[in-house]
Amino acid sequence: MKALVVGGGITGLTAAYVLARAGAGVVLAEGSSRLGGKVRTEVADGFLIEHGPDAFLTVRPAALELCREIGLGPEVVAPRGPESVLVWHRDRLLPVPPGAGMGMPTRFVPFLRSPLFTPLQKVRAGIEVVVPSVGADGDLSIGAFLRRRYGNAVVDRVAGPLISAIYGADADELSLDALMPRLREAERRHGSLVRAGMAARRSARAPAAPMLMTLRNGLGSMVEALAQRLGPTEVRLDARLDRLERGGARYVARFSGGAPVTADVVILATPASVTAAALGDLAPAAVEPLRSITYRSTLSVTLAYGAEDVADPAALGFVVPRGALPITACTWSSAKWP
Repeated sequence: MKALVVGGGITGLTAAYVLARAGAGVVLAEGSSRLGGKVRTEVADGFLIEHGPDAFLTVRPAALELCREIGLGPEVVAPRGPESVLVWHRDRLLPVPPGAGMGMPTRFVPFLRSPLFTPLQKVRAGIEVVVPSVGADGDLSIGAFLRRRYGNAVVDRVAGPLISAIYGADADELSLDALMPRLREAERRHGSLVRAGMAARRSARAPAAPMLMTLRNGLGSMVEALAQRLGPTEVRLDARLDRLERGGARYVARFSGGAPVTADVVILATPASVTAAALGDLAPAAVEPLRSITYRSTLSVTLAYGAEDVADPAALGFVVPRGALPITACTWSSAKWP
């Protein structure tokens, strides 16, 4: 079997690695001059700088499992110290209440003591334990789900900013079933996220694993390790896909500035707009839904200071509610990672 993978980001790289390991003949085509997509690590003047994501989530174990499979298990590191995060509120930084994983309260006492919320807002969040479960039919946004359970203040002030800092988009625009299906399952099983959190703490036999982890030399080392394990895979850089069409029982992919590729199987690990353009003739019904998918641009700025010029921060960073500042979050990288 010959397989074509279009897109050399972490998704396409992983797909090519799995196919090659299974014995398929693989062509990996990437439209830019490098592999890795949004994942890029740079070392400059003694600093390790992440241009894109700086960690992966352990609640979705695929990335951690992949790191172990490709020999990077010993390189996985957790944040330094407790994963405490601050939130910008009324021109000052306040701690997210302990037990509020992803901004969702699962412990009463720290939440009741928090100055982030008014007494009425605390009451509204507290009745989460009696809010009825929603039916399982149809997807909804993470924001809509959490607003129904906790009220608007918890989402706008804490949960929304934390989720936005991780996924780069508004919680009211992100799919619950795609990104946080465990929340719906926790609601179904326990009738309440607070009760689900209490049950998890009672049954825990060991301290919870850190929510975020990374690699000692940056996430770019995952890209390098995958690229080294592609075997006889043909890798094409600067290969921009123009269109995909049928050639009898197989597919023919045509690229600008390169020879076409004929394959039995094609995986498109590309942005929705690129996928829509490629499928115009092959699957016209998919074009409009793909074009309707919106993207948010993200700008990451890295600043370096002398250690003697800054105090040691008491947290890993802070998040910002929408519109409060012209940034969404700030990470103190050298305090966050060893």
